Amino acid sequence: MAEPFVSLEEAKTYLRIDHTDDDARLGILLRAAQRWTLDYCALLAVPTDPEALEQFKTAALLKLEDLFDASATGERTLGARDLIDPYRALRV
Repeated sequence: MAEPFVSLEEAKTYLRIDHTDDDARLGILLRAAQRWTLDYCALLAVPTDPEALEQFKTAALLKLEDLFDASATGERTLGARDLIDPYRALRV
């Protein structure tokens, strides 16, 4: 997998988690969220410009929230896609 672009600490801050009980599970889900974000755009790594990096971080955090929160409605996935659609390489 590509180099992580969201740290566990950033993810915990975003999800408002202040304990270590879920760190192992959160780490697995964080890797999955980051992989999904890159796969969605058919990329091996996050674009290097700062604006794109922030969009990809936010998309990964939104996806992570969906994965982490069992009561998620699925509406957030569309929001994550909207952030990174401009960077998506479409396959034919």
